[in-house]
Amino acid sequence: MIPAAAITQSKGQPAVWVVRREGTEGAGKVDLMPVAVHGYHNDDVLVSGPSAGELVVAAGVQKMAPGLKVALPGVASKSETKRAAR
Repeated sequence: MIPAAAITQSKGQPAVWVVRREGTEGAGKVDLMPVAVHGYHNDDVLVSGPSAGELVVAAGVQKMAPGLKVALPGVASKSETKRAAR
């Protein structure tokens, strides 16, 4: 189940943006992944496609582009960690 807001389209077919982590940085790059929709429940959609544990973009999907670098939630960047340690 993913939020319905995460669903977008690619060539007229349902898809989601998935974030691929990059090393130990607090960021990743997005890739568009096709999904199969199996049903709807309130504001959620049952899909197959992404593997368990993959990060799916649920807000701002209309602003995504292949390879776009995005910040990961709950991960402090190295510069933020250094400032907090001072």
